[in-house]
Amino acid sequence: MGMSRIAAMLVAAACLVPVVMAPAAFAQDGDLRKCANTEFGARSEALGEFGPFAGASFKAEPYHSVKGPKCRVITFYRVPAQIPGATTPAQFRKLAKDYAGKSAPSFFAARYVDDSKAASYQQRWTDQTRCPALVSALEKLEPVLAPKLTGDGPYRDIVSGSDELPVIRFWMTTQVYPQTDPNYTQNYSLDGGNGSAFGVWLDETFKALETCWSADKPVAP
Repeated sequence: MGMSRIAAMLVAAACLVPVVMAPAAFAQDGDLRKCANTEFGARSEALGEFGPFAGASFKAEPYHSVKGPKCRVITFYRVPAQIPGATTPAQFRKLAKDYAGKSAPSFFAARYVDDSKAASYQQRWTDQTRCPALVSALEKLEPVLAPKLTGDGPYRDIVSGSDELPVIRFWMTTQVYPQTDPNYTQNYSLDGGNGSAFGVWLDETFKALETCWSADKPVAP
C-alpha cells in the first residue's frame, strides 16, 4: 500500500514538471524569435530612399553568460553625395563639365536596436555629423573584411559551446568600390563568436557609439 502511494506521488510530480517549466521555456523561445525578427526587419528599414548597406547583430542564447543586452542589432547607411539639380540643357551641360571626374564623400548614418529594459526594441539613430566616431568605426572594419585563406584564420569561431561566445553576424549588400556598375552588388555574410575578428570590431563599435544614439532620425545634407 505504501509503495502504491509513493508511485502515485512520483507520477503526479512528473506530470507537474512541464507545467512549471513551460513558461520559462516559452519566454526564452519568444525572446530568440523576437531578436531574429528584429534583425530581419532592420535589413529593410530605410533612411529616406536608402536602405542599409551593412549591418551586424549580437545574439546571446539562454546558456550564454552576457552582461547587458542579449540582443543587439546595428545597421549602417551610406547616402551618396547629391549633384545639384538642373532643369535646362545648358545647366545639364555645365554640370557634366563641372563634375566630370570628381568625387564627393558620402554621408554615413547608423540605426541601433537592443532589448535593454530602458528602451526595449526602440530604434535609435546617429550619423557622422553628431558622431564622428561612426566613420572611424567603419574605416576600422575594412581590414577586418579580408579573412586569411590558409591556416586557422580569424573566423574559426563559427560554432562554439562556450558561454562567453554568443553568435555574432555581419552582413553586407552593397556596391564595392571602385566598382561603378549600379547593377553590381556584393552579398557578404560572416558568422562567428566574440573572439572572431569582426566580433572584436563589433564590441569596440558598440562602445565607441554608446553615447551617440538618439531618437531623432538623421537627415542627409
